[in-house]
Amino acid sequence: MPQQYRVIVIGCGAIGAATTYWLSRRLGDDAVLALEQYELGHGRGASEDHSRVIRHAYSRSDYTALTPAAYQSWNVAERETGLRLVHRTGGLIVAARGSAGMEYIDATAAAMAASGLPFELLSGVQVSERWPQWRLGDQHAALFDPESGILDIRRGTAAHLALPASAATTSRRTATSSPTICPARRGCWSALGRGTSCSRCWAPACPSR
Repeated sequence: MPQQYRVIVIGCGAIGAATTYWLSRRLGDDAVLALEQYELGHGRGASEDHSRVIRHAYSRSDYTALTPAAYQSWNVAERETGLRLVHRTGGLIVAARGSAGMEYIDATAAAMAASGLPFELLSGVQVSERWPQWRLGDQHAALFDPESGILDIRRGTAAHLALPASAATTSRRTATSSPTICPARRGCWSALGRGTSCSRCWAPACPSR
């Protein structure tokens, strides 16, 4: 008998793992299936590096409107697992006045202000006073994002897959090819599982063919 899911997520990297977890919380453990063709935690993608930058400092307001939710989501994962995943260090963007980099700082300040996010605009002299390792002068300016930091992406991906809402829905496929997904009248059909089907299929990254 075919097994029906509401959603099948293809790929258990950082994006796929997080998607599986949050969809499972929303739809229920039995509604979501995640497929991974290699072993979980493999080194063939970008999700097994040691860190990624996390920040509010973007130059577009459509990005800064989303970053608070990203931080909140990682807060949930930390609370549920007891692991520290986000290391807040603060982030500094430095540019020479009159340069394209300064235009980026101005746009970033405007976008962060529009979203009500905390930041500081500093002169080069102020940067050097606060962080003596920087030797800047009046020709420089900077934006400081106090919430910026480092995300432990390898641990974060493993945490999302291990959390109760997603752990029961993760299937590891050891074949070297991606699952075959074909359109069907009632949704998508996967060759994995002899008739496993769903109403929605989502792949974090689909190679062009």
